[in-house]
Amino acid sequence: MAHIEVGQRIAFEVDELDEATRTGWDVVAHGTVQSMNSYSDDAAAVAAGAPKLTWAPGVRRNVMTISITSLSGRAVSSDEPDDQ
Repeated sequence: MAHIEVGQRIAFEVDELDEATRTGWDVVAHGTVQSMNSYSDDAAAVAAGAPKLTWAPGVRRNVMTISITSLSGRAVSSDEPDDQ
């Protein structure tokens, strides 16, 4: 995120995979960065309602907001049996 600037067009993708059921989904948002803030209590308010804990380790220094211009997604599954 260090190289992202306000006004820049970006894509943000979220994926989920369930290996047990061989299913998953993804969602992609395209848009423009509206604001970038150094992480502080004020910046945290931008992400109000978002969980404060993330699964990825490390320090979070920036919060950005995105004006979404397009949103797409898909669900995936496999009907093929396991090779076991």
